[in-house]
Amino acid sequence: MGGARSAHAEGLTALLWHVRFIATLWSDNRHMRHLAPLVLVLLALTSCASTQPVKLIAAQRVIIGDETGYNVEYEFSFMSRESVYVRQVGPVGASGHLEHLVRAEHLDFLDSRNGKILASLAITPTIHPSASPPTMDVPPESAFPTAYQSFPWTSSAPLIAAANDVLRRYFRYEPRNSDNLTRLFTTYAVLPHSAGAPDVPAKIALLLSFPHDPATNRYSLHVRTSVLEGRSRSDVYKTASDDAVLRAADRFVGQLVAQMQGVHP
Repeated sequence: MGGARSAHAEGLTALLWHVRFIATLWSDNRHMRHLAPLVLVLLALTSCASTQPVKLIAAQRVIIGDETGYNVEYEFSFMSRESVYVRQVGPVGASGHLEHLVRAEHLDFLDSRNGKILASLAITPTIHPSASPPTMDVPPESAFPTAYQSFPWTSSAPLIAAANDVLRRYFRYEPRNSDNLTRLFTTYAVLPHSAGAPDVPAKIALLLSFPHDPATNRYSLHVRTSVLEGRSRSDVYKTASDDAVLRAADRFVGQLVAQMQGVHP
């Protein structure tokens, strides 16, 4: 996807160069003034190309719980701003590339939480599977025990920007924003052996929330986990009670947060 962005930027740069070149010839040579209409057309094209701050890359209809939603991938760039607020997602940087689940037909980009809409992205499917829409196993908040791990947030990046690339390696996730908190609910994923998981089938889902403890001027990230364990040759899972599985889950969470913070253990 980075190639698509760089190609777009290179094309726009080349277009601007040609506009400036023709404009210079036009101003320096009266015989070139018949190119005036072409210059105006190129300027109009440049203006249109530079005023599209959001772009849909891909979207697939999915089932989230008992609702229809989308797995959506998009990019955005608001050149004159430091940050924007995406309704149902939360605060993000001025530019970025995200992929996540959403239960909406469009995404609104605002200048602040309750501010004016800067742009709106309509979500229309670009991927059409022959079978029924896949089901995303996002557990409800009630499935997560109230106990949590707390991590000081040292990254300067908004949570979703830092978490996006890391979480997508293992999960699909659904962002939600309420009460000035950004929450990321993930699907279940197999607990990897790299975290020291024993030879017991185990799955883990995460609920990340941020920011906490703002009064201390040192924000923290809270992570709650739903860990399930099963048996060999069985599709039945139950809430994990095996200490080795639970320790592996805690280690896995620590590894993920370290990667979000830019640390690679």
